[in-house]
Amino acid sequence: MAALWVLDGTSTVMIFLIGVALPEIRNDFDTRPVQEGFLGAAFFIALTTLSLPSAIWMSRFSPRLLTLLALIGMMVTAAAQGFAPNYWILFAARLLFMYALVSRTQAEVLLIQQWFSGPRIAVLNSVTVASFGLGQLAAIGAVPLIMQLVGGWRGVHLLLAAVYAAVAVAWLIVGRERPYQYTPMEGDPAAQGTEPAAGGPAGVMRRHPVLFLLASTQFGGAIAWASFITFFPTFALETHGLSLIAVGVIFSAFPIGGTIGSLTVGLLSNLARRRKPFIFLPGFVMPILYLTIMNLPPGAWLPFLIALGIMTTSVVPMVLTVPYDMQLRPREVAVAVGLVRTITPLGSAIGPILSGALQEQTGSLEQALLIVLPVSISVGLIGLLLPESHPARRSAQSVRAE
Repeated sequence: MAALWVLDGTSTVMIFLIGVALPEIRNDFDTRPVQEGFLGAAFFIALTTLSLPSAIWMSRFSPRLLTLLALIGMMVTAAAQGFAPNYWILFAARLLFMYALVSRTQAEVLLIQQWFSGPRIAVLNSVTVASFGLGQLAAIGAVPLIMQLVGGWRGVHLLLAAVYAAVAVAWLIVGRERPYQYTPMEGDPAAQGTEPAAGGPAGVMRRHPVLFLLASTQFGGAIAWASFITFFPTFALETHGLSLIAVGVIFSAFPIGGTIGSLTVGLLSNLARRRKPFIFLPGFVMPILYLTIMNLPPGAWLPFLIALGIMTTSVVPMVLTVPYDMQLRPREVAVAVGLVRTITPLGSAIGPILSGALQEQTGSLEQALLIVLPVSISVGLIGLLLPESHPARRSAQSVRAE
């Protein structure tokens, strides 16, 4: 898992460096706001179009081999971004990088089930999301400094290509597989076989329609979050006249809060024996924090950015843990997580593009963000509709039913 966490963290640097790299890219390629929105949305476009197909079809292959091949693809496409001669080559290479990255996410779901089970999965998901938070912290806080050392945004991409080459070598050495850790639920129609009785692993979506509700929980929150991380650094530069390094230092409070939230939510959820409150409560706090930050001077941003990071990121491990709580079969869990990673990133893909289009229409990035960010309240509204999934609560419900 340590190798996977390093991969998750370094991949997140690539995903989120676009926010601080946009001013240089704009100067080099004279891009429009909508084009910049597509650069910010590339990862989420890949997630929403590939996650479910890869969960259904690629989950049958060796997760160790898939991870290695994905790393090679990431190395090549990261280098291609560094050498891109124009916007369209940059966007194509960035999108292909994201497809390579997404192709190995279901392999990680399978590896988790091979090595872990029970309450440890919630904690494990917390640490995994925290690795993304650390990568986001590096992208926002460290990349502006690294850009000065390696010759701008191109040098950062080439440096990351070298990092992925090193991680690929490390994975070739330490990557391992083992038999799945799976205990079927009582009454599971597939308990006697290796696959569900009908419909294959994709049939889990028909047998458990609540998965569609779960997958849609973060849709509005993703629209707001992706818009915020893509355009808020530019907003701080243009509206408040801050330097890029100052923006990076201040905005790094956001992923710091995210790391705190993701690391603690798994433990807190297990102690409380609840998942649901850790989903809907942050959903009602997020829009308040977004609007507060937009209307405060930069000197007052720090505590609110930390709080916003905690709220936005603590939801993610809980949503990803629910399919494991349901004690589905290994490939069914991969499909369930793939469904989450299809609908949620659709919101993340829409967010930056919508914000860029609104900026072009209104002539104001601030106004565009003020329109988009409040939709994050949908996390709270949909979260209230979710059933409680913690294993202790499910067991108690079964006892009462008997």
